[in-house]
Amino acid sequence: MPWGAALGGDREQARADGVPGTVQLLAAAGPGGGAAAAAHLHRHLDLCVGDHGGDPGAPLRPAWRHTGAGWEPCADPPPGWSRGRAWLLLAVADALGRPGEADWRPDGLAGALRRLLTDDGGPLVPPADDALPDGPRDTSAAAITAVALLKLARVPGQEAERHGERAAAILDRLVADHLSGAGGERPVGMLLDGCYDAERGTAVRHELVWGDFFLALGLAGRCGLVDLDEV
Repeated sequence: MPWGAALGGDREQARADGVPGTVQLLAAAGPGGGAAAAAHLHRHLDLCVGDHGGDPGAPLRPAWRHTGAGWEPCADPPPGWSRGRAWLLLAVADALGRPGEADWRPDGLAGALRRLLTDDGGPLVPPADDALPDGPRDTSAAAITAVALLKLARVPGQEAERHGERAAAILDRLVADHLSGAGGERPVGMLLDGCYDAERGTAVRHELVWGDFFLALGLAGRCGLVDLDEV
């Protein structure tokens, strides 16, 4: 299922941010939905996370363009885009949380997960672009990652305790250091310091919809107010 051209650019793209919700919708689409969801997910994982050229340390490539000759990587978003890794991790977590799906290729999911979790010892709020380590951070990527880790913590055999602790640490940091509070100039409860596009300098220290939503979802899941297997 292509990314589409509504936001500009080539229509025939495969992008990391077109994976998580689409996979869930396809999986719920009745007969054939599970196979379509798995095919969509693994197409993106093979492109975005695969060790192209046999190099397991190759950078993630969050966007690809389909041409007459096949797939080629896009320069935008760049390989170090923080939300690219976060979206893919969320998609894998959702797939691992669907036991009994014959089409999910568990070995492929496990390999992708190993590559996506390489930053466990990194900053709780990552740079918006790995190529700009001293540039703006992206709280929205951190919030998405926290929810993905909370979902992984519910999957048997996926180092649940470690993932749960990391998710809790991320959520605590976001609430303590990046959430607007009482007495300030902004309304209470805004997750600040999200970065839409570091390279172009667009909304580099901003409230972003993904950050607000996934922070709320992560906190609700951690407090037992929602079942993260159902959201």
